[in-house]
Amino acid sequence: MFLQHSVECDIHVSVHCCVQTDSMVIPSAAIVYAQVVTSQFLRHCNMFEPIHLSNGECIVPPAEVARCSGAAAVHDLQLSQVTQDSFTPLTPPIPVFR
Repeated sequence: MFLQHSVECDIHVSVHCCVQTDSMVIPSAAIVYAQVVTSQFLRHCNMFEPIHLSNGECIVPPAEVARCSGAAAVHDLQLSQVTQDSFTPLTPPIPVFR
């Protein structure tokens, strides 16, 4: 949601305001949203898995690495970066802070 509003703001400023071609527009405020989702795809992105090479070989991560759950809290990914069919929303977008 934020990205959509940001694009609209950028277009408005560039069309309706006296903006020089080499200027930079920096928003003065924004609302940051969070949304709880479930996704096999996203869960898979946060895990080390064996890599199968085209020559038939397989690179297997060490067991202690494969067991590490990682820091899911810092697995920063915007939902706009993945297709909507790759996750199921569990909550609506929630404004977290401004």
